[in-house]
Amino acid sequence: MNAAGADLVKKRKKEHFAASTEARRRARASGLRPAGTRVIEDKRKRSAKHKKRLLDESLE
Repeated sequence: MNAAGADLVKKRKKEHFAASTEARRRARASGLRPAGTRVIEDKRKRSAKHKKRLLDESLE
């Protein structure tokens, strides 16, 4: 190539690591089917983490 042709060639951008893509690639290689989308439970339907104690309520 000449000097003018070298300016037209762009460097290829290095791909960043994606854990999900790597997990799917390994699953395909092992013969397993990759998992679908992950279902996230609705937080509004969950019970409260810190429940009030019945003993504390009876003393008041």
